[in-house]
Amino acid sequence: MAVATYPGTVSPLRGLDPFGEAERDVWHGRETERDEIAKMVTSDGFRAGLVYGEPGVGKTSLVRAGLIPYLRDHGIVALACEDLTAPAASFAAGLSAFGIQPNAGELPAMFATRAVTNAVAGQQFVFVVDDIDILCADERAVAELSDLFSRVVSRSGGRARFLFVCASERQHVLGTLERRTGSLFPPSNRYELTRIPVGAASAIFDRMLSLSGVAADPALADAVIQGISRGQPLLAADLQIAGMAMRDLRATSLSALAKLGGPNELESKWLHEACKATGNERSGLRLCAELAASGTSPRTGDSIIRRINLDPAYAQQAFLVLEQRGVISRADAAGASWMLRHEVLTTRVRELTAPARAAAQRGFDLLGSKTQNKQRLNLREMRALRTEGIAAVTPEEQAVLERSKRYYMILAAAVAAAPIILMIIFWFAMRGRVYFDLEPHAGGDRIVVRGGRAGLSSFHWLPGGFGDEVADTGLTRPMAAAEAWKKIDGHDIGASKDDWDAMLASLMGPQLAGLIEYATTGNEASLETLKKAAKDPDDIAELLTALRPIARGTASEVALVEAGLKTPSPAVQRAAVATAGDAARRRSDIYQDTLTAALVSSDPELRAIAFTAVRSLGDRGRTLFSKALESNPDPEIARKLQVEVATGVLDSTESTSITPAIAALSDPDASDVIKKRAKAQIRLGLAKNVEAAATELTALVGNDRAPADPRIYAIGLLRDLDPMPKIAGLIEASRTAYGSKSPNIKAAALPLYAKADPVNAGGELTTMREDKKLPTAMRVAAALGWGEVVSANKAAAELALDGYLKDEEQEVRAAAATAAGKAGRTYQERLLKMVKNENYPV
Repeated sequence: MAVATYPGTVSPLRGLDPFGEAERDVWHGRETERDEIAKMVTSDGFRAGLVYGEPGVGKTSLVRAGLIPYLRDHGIVALACEDLTAPAASFAAGLSAFGIQPNAGELPAMFATRAVTNAVAGQQFVFVVDDIDILCADERAVAELSDLFSRVVSRSGGRARFLFVCASERQHVLGTLERRTGSLFPPSNRYELTRIPVGAASAIFDRMLSLSGVAADPALADAVIQGISRGQPLLAADLQIAGMAMRDLRATSLSALAKLGGPNELESKWLHEACKATGNERSGLRLCAELAASGTSPRTGDSIIRRINLDPAYAQQAFLVLEQRGVISRADAAGASWMLRHEVLTTRVRELTAPARAAAQRGFDLLGSKTQNKQRLNLREMRALRTEGIAAVTPEEQAVLERSKRYYMILAAAVAAAPIILMIIFWFAMRGRVYFDLEPHAGGDRIVVRGGRAGLSSFHWLPGGFGDEVADTGLTRPMAAAEAWKKIDGHDIGASKDDWDAMLASLMGPQLAGLIEYATTGNEASLETLKKAAKDPDDIAELLTALRPIARGTASEVALVEAGLKTPSPAVQRAAVATAGDAARRRSDIYQDTLTAALVSSDPELRAIAFTAVRSLGDRGRTLFSKALESNPDPEIARKLQVEVATGVLDSTESTSITPAIAALSDPDASDVIKKRAKAQIRLGLAKNVEAAATELTALVGNDRAPADPRIYAIGLLRDLDPMPKIAGLIEASRTAYGSKSPNIKAAALPLYAKADPVNAGGELTTMREDKKLPTAMRVAAALGWGEVVSANKAAAELALDGYLKDEEQEVRAAAATAAGKAGRTYQERLLKMVKNENYPV
């Protein structure tokens, strides 16, 4: 629900401050009482009257915001006494505001008497004295007021009237004034302002909350009034306190009100919240309790501070906060003296602060006892004093508190220093130390070296890189000794940072440790130990395999390898050859005889391993192959050695001869890789020296004993040469190939024959053209041959190509189209049509 606020600049939520004439528009709910009092004051024969009621019932607000403006609205000069210590001067100042000016040197009482006496007939004056009970405590002020009353009333001819306002329980103090002036207040001139009925209070409270912007909810207002009234009439102060509590506690709905504990908790919550805002709730409650103990009498701030042992800085701040919250007010403009905002708070504050006062009293007694006995406060007692906000005031109390603080600060420093000392000790204990640990990896756990000590892993966060990986040994579980692995897993092995690597040998398995020692030092004793540990062929084969990457050709090692070659076990033999090959690859002066013997071995698998090992040695391998070939091996072995020798020549970048390449290409047992390298070497030879390479290829073409594939490959290379160099014997070689019994060679050689000797080849091609049963391959070769004849007999070639372009076989037509391309522009249009109309696989 939207909150409707009052459009003016004033609010009906005044707290415990009375309404004044400026708030007359928001003062509401006491109009009937105002009219009754106005009727009493303006009645004939009225000389002086009294309005009384309970503190907080709303007397001052009724008079100042209701009665005085009402009387003035009806032409009556209504004046309020603003200074109870000088009533005559206060009324004289009020009369001056109405345009009546005093004469020079005229006393206030005389001026007031003259102003009333000289007023026009029928003009009424009402002099209002609020808090007359307070004025009666000052004999001088009573005498001054009595004199003013006697003068004005006796000479005014009924135009002057006095209205006094006081609290019900203090009516007896008016006896002093009555004795000086006679009977002032007959029963007909007394008016008691009573509490507000519950129904009227609910309406007033709802209007107050709405116009002050707190809440616009009649149900909420009624719930609060019903809760705090318990069915009994209420003071106006009750409504203001409840309104302030709802505003400060933000109780803008029934749910928020219920969360606070209901209407009956509003007053308590408001006071505690105000004291909490000072920064120390308990001290704030004690301050309010001290002011409540003084009743309506103001107290100086210093006396309160000394009385309840408050910190002066806190006290000054607390005074200001509580003043802003409407709990207390200044007794003077400078703020040296303070009092509760309204006397209605006295009893309530005493009740609400009773627990705080009791706790504070225990604190005072405690501090006094410790001071008297010159003892030290313990931590619980110091905390209690701090919670209650009790400050040491006297030098003795301050000495006790300082002594206690100093003791516990020393103790705290010692406690705080102990961990630091321990951390320093731990840091020095871990400094320069490492330990072995297991680090998970994709291939399994590995042994790593970490800084610090494993037993102090909780302190690895200290600076120094403790717990960080220092090195990765690369050792996995199969490489480590079983007992050492268990100890490392339990973080039981450590060393200094400078010599941890010396422990690696003790962590490895016996074989790995021996291999590493042999690899790093060449110590043959370690190899002898490994040889003794190898009991069976499998162990020997494993040892030889492990030696491959570190073999260095020592006498003991060579003896182990040669013994392995003589072992009947194929696995051992293969391991021995592989080890010798890897060692020979690294050094050219070792294992020459061993590998040569393996190359001519009768064991095919051993020989294959030897061939692979020697082949990887490059130039040194070719030397070994040649040396093995010189030992007159079996023909089959010799042939393989010749292939390797030829292949070695092929791999030489300085060689220009293609004879070894042709030999390798012609070898039926050569591998595809060797043949591929041979073809690459032939093409390289053609690029370097075309005539020499072409001459050697011509010899291959004319060699009827050569395999078909190398001859066909050589024919293709020669036919692709453009321009064709002068090659001795090319015509005879191509004619010989054309006369071969192999249809494939014959078909491949025909275009080369036509290119080398177009005149004689033309006759052969003419004869073939008349043969209707000629195979497709030969017709394709004939079509390509006619393309070579074009240069010698263009007419005959074009006639033949016209026929072949109409052949039923697509391959023949494609060959004819290729040959027609050499005839120039004659066949350009026909070839374009063929391209558009026919589909040739690529």
